[in-house]
Amino acid sequence: MRVLVLDDSEERLRQFRQNLIGHVVECVTTAPDAIKKLKDEDWDAVFLDHDLGDKVFQESKEGTGYEVAKYLEENPSRTPMIAIVHSFNKAGADKMIAAIPRAFYVPGVWMNCEEFLKE
Repeated sequence: MRVLVLDDSEERLRQFRQNLIGHVVECVTTAPDAIKKLKDEDWDAVFLDHDLGDKVFQESKEGTGYEVAKYLEENPSRTPMIAIVHSFNKAGADKMIAAIPRAFYVPGVWMNCEEFLKE
């Protein structure tokens, strides 16, 4: 599977890579980078964080994972079959889930993300 991960924590990105061995995993740390990847390439799964740039409990605005969720809402054909929001910011995650109706909210998913990619 081709998996895109948006998160700004090097530790969480390391855990995603470790738990997704055997898959093609691309990690990005900013919303604009995630949107570019979603525009330019096809993905089977996407894992999205809300709070980026070492900020916590941010409002949903430009520069957060919500920007990516809005892009996917406006371009549903670019939404991968598996979309998971893994932010601990529940208010931000709820807005992202509202924008991507088929997405799941699974905070802390990086600890066992392989479970969500099983066929």
